[in-house]
Amino acid sequence: MEVSASRLKGYAGGITQAIFMDITDRINAETALRESELKFRTLFDASPQGILLTDVDSGRIIDANREFCEATGLDRKDVIGKTAIELGLFTAEDRQRLIGILHEKGEVRGLEMTFSLGKRASIPTLVFSRMVYLENIRFLLSIIVDMRAQKAAQAEKAALQEKLARSKKMEALGLLAGGVAHDLNNILSGIVSYPELLLTNPDLGEKERRALGVIR
Repeated sequence: MEVSASRLKGYAGGITQAIFMDITDRINAETALRESELKFRTLFDASPQGILLTDVDSGRIIDANREFCEATGLDRKDVIGKTAIELGLFTAEDRQRLIGILHEKGEVRGLEMTFSLGKRASIPTLVFSRMVYLENIRFLLSIIVDMRAQKAAQAEKAALQEKLARSKKMEALGLLAGGVAHDLNNILSGIVSYPELLLTNPDLGEKERRALGVIR
């Protein structure tokens, strides 16, 4: 209950006017808003993914969670108030692409973007963004998924597949070589055994016998 009082002029002795207002709905709404913002803050700070809260129009960073700072190696105090472009994380063209998708579809789901860390490294990411309202002010909430581990796993998988393919090729070549050797051996065995048969001929001259002996 909210009470407001005022003294009315023009009456002998003075009259005080009191107005009583039931503000239960307003208190409930304010309580619900505080609880909602507390839940948001808890999820924001505890998220295993990097999160940025930015001004929609300027792109300036309003807040960044711990995971984002750890992934990029940037201090929170150095991030707040600047844009990702000023920090060198991505280009103006990258932001235009993100905002374009946001305006077209109302949200961004899994946009591939590479965050540059200068000479240190670069981070392949997937970006998920949508509008949120805090205290009736519109912000852009972006979740940045660090894809370095996944990219490394994909590269390792590709290397293993290439190694397996080479192994299968070598195995096929080995089988082919074995087959050729077997066929050649069959041919040579006939050539080697035929002189033995000829040498059994009693009419064979000494010169011919010596020649067959060399072949044998």
